[in-house]
Amino acid sequence: MKKITLFLAFLCCLYSSPLVHSRESRSSGVPVVSSYDDLRELLEGMSMNLETETRIRPTGVFKSRKTSFKNLNYYGFYDFATHYYYEWRSDSPYIKFRVTLADNAILYAAYRNSSLRRKLSRPQERALRAAEECVERVVKPGMSREEIVRALHDEVAAICSYDRGNICNQSCVSVFNLKKGACGAYARTLSLLLAMNDIRSYVIQGREKSGGPHCWNLIEMEPGKWYHVDVTWDDTKPLTHKYFCLTDDQIKRDHRWDATYYPATPER
Repeated sequence: MKKITLFLAFLCCLYSSPLVHSRESRSSGVPVVSSYDDLRELLEGMSMNLETETRIRPTGVFKSRKTSFKNLNYYGFYDFATHYYYEWRSDSPYIKFRVTLADNAILYAAYRNSSLRRKLSRPQERALRAAEECVERVVKPGMSREEIVRALHDEVAAICSYDRGNICNQSCVSVFNLKKGACGAYARTLSLLLAMNDIRSYVIQGREKSGGPHCWNLIEMEPGKWYHVDVTWDDTKPLTHKYFCLTDDQIKRDHRWDATYYPATPER
């Protein structure tokens, strides 16, 4: 009787373990998302295939229904989407997860996979051609990574005028087609051009010192070494590089963000 009891206890532990849940989810084709790294990997895959809806099994930091998917744009995910939607059901361990993909993510996916170009709208197709022409014109053989970043920073500033009449204009498509946009458009445009040159970056959605919303980039200037770049605030007459390649301590004087979700910068 004791052996039977122990065996039943073992079965209870086995089938309540995260390992078994994870296997069940993998066999059903539903990914398990337990950390922000898991979610970033999922979103990268969705954006590269221009997918906007999936099902996931949330665990770990996403297990709580009250806090799990709120404010994702402030947690390092503004690169992929402008809006996130999720639908819980009390009778299911899965949730329906939908995103509105950002233009920079859409254009980059089509840049890497030409078969996706047919899914682009005409304004998006024109913007992608303009981005490709920009990279061909600006980036020269033999340039260092910092030289590439600086050249693209300057080009974005030259192309774009700040759209003071419409601060909601956060699209890189607007930058290439209309030559104007707000801070998110500057940051997304630079992010796209960097990605086309295999340079990793984040679009940070944070705040100005005064409290207003603001976007800029965190860029891997060297392998494992990240620095802040704010093209919007450098786009003055004349052009400056006051906000080019700054450390956390340097930029925090007038920028605010949750640094928990981004790589820390080294000291200079």
